[in-house]
Amino acid sequence: MVLLCCVITSKAQIEGLWSVIDVTVGEEIMTPTAKWTRFKADGSYESGNGWQKNSEGNWSLNKETMELTLDETYDVYEDAPPFIIAQKANTMTWIRMEHGEKVKVNLEKIEEILQAPCDKLVGIGEFKSIDDKENLMERTSQLYGINQIRFRWDKVFNAQLEEGKKIGGFWRPHPHKNKTTLMFFDENFAYEHWKTEFEHNKLIFSNFYQPVTITFEKIE
Repeated sequence: MVLLCCVITSKAQIEGLWSVIDVTVGEEIMTPTAKWTRFKADGSYESGNGWQKNSEGNWSLNKETMELTLDETYDVYEDAPPFIIAQKANTMTWIRMEHGEKVKVNLEKIEEILQAPCDKLVGIGEFKSIDDKENLMERTSQLYGINQIRFRWDKVFNAQLEEGKKIGGFWRPHPHKNKTTLMFFDENFAYEHWKTEFEHNKLIFSNFYQPVTITFEKIE
């Protein structure tokens, strides 16, 4: 592994809140969504995606070798070597080898935790319009005839369709791309995959594989 020329002179310079700009594993881009890590002065750290914290532990920095060790509290299978780090102003780079592949993480210092798309998704959306020129919804989606959909913080969703019909299930955001999967309680229903975009108070749902777009107005 190539060691990087570093400008870090004290432990305190990596303390604070950092956001992951991009991650590459070998030649593949594997950037997580809204990933952040906060390094504390007492040698502890916490990490998460958007408003959801999902990791914590202790960190240490070897000033001679510039090796950053992250001791994850709950990950008993973590056996990867320390990161070799380099810092310039408010950006930082981590590099290490994992399973024979080079892992490179670029980060930047931030003031507040980023909001992930799934954080914005929580709430109620009221149907406003649909773009379905090939009339695919009736044949391929359980959301056909939707009037309202609610995404709960516990990853459950409920939808009201025409004629009072109700359906529901679990929703799961993809960790590395803009894709939300709907997993219906009814086992006869296939999973559905949607991209989400937000424009002011509008929620725009675009089918991940088909030319169908549904627009909702966020009312909560």
